Amino acid sequence: MTIEKFNEDLRQARLELTVATAAVMELVRSGKAFGDEWDAAVARERKAFQKMHWVLDSPLAPRVDKKSDP
Repeated sequence: MTIEKFNEDLRQARLELTVATAAVMELVRSGKAFGDEWDAAVARERKAFQKMHWVLDSPLAPRVDKKSDP
């Protein structure tokens, strides 16, 4: 994976997670936090979160050295 590929994957994963979360929150706001539509929206958000986690765990993701934190 190149830095460019990492950045593109991160951008796409962030966008999908944002859109999926917004869809879940819209269902909550409209009182539709149940049923097939809800289940599909939650599954989409979980998948987007997993993708984001996978991208951030990739070898090119910046690492934070916890020993240097104050």
